[in-house]
Amino acid sequence: MVLRCLGVRDSRCLQNHSLLYEHEGYGLFINTTFRNKCDMGSRSLMSCTLTIDDPRLDLFFLYGPSFKDVLARYDEITGWPGLPPKESFGIWHTARFQGDSVDAALILAKKWRDLDIPIDIFAREEELGPANATEAERMAFIKELTTALGKVGIKLGLYVAPMLT
Repeated sequence: MVLRCLGVRDSRCLQNHSLLYEHEGYGLFINTTFRNKCDMGSRSLMSCTLTIDDPRLDLFFLYGPSFKDVLARYDEITGWPGLPPKESFGIWHTARFQGDSVDAALILAKKWRDLDIPIDIFAREEELGPANATEAERMAFIKELTTALGKVGIKLGLYVAPMLT
């Protein structure tokens, strides 16, 4: 069974919303990794109820008056998130080169470079290496392929299609 987690009403999917903003110019930051629930407007239009499964309460009241000010104060507490690696902003190609040879991968890599396409990562959906290879042979192939692609400025990535089941 696949669970949809956008707008979910299923307790098996955790959506942690730890920063609440009120248009009156303030925010509440709930500093917890525990499951929490916020009831805003369904039981009362005059109150907000927070339920937190954490045995301790670590709550910050952040005054704006603007949303930008509230967000700046939130960032002072939590810090800015780190940037992902540079290549994650580039082009990922799900490589389907013929055969499982380093030469075939390099031919494809050089074709991309000759076309002046700024490819950053080759990703593969299937296992790398020759069919029926041992684990040691497969790892040696991956090392050789990574080194060869690195010489033309391409990294080897693993294609991942996450599914929540």
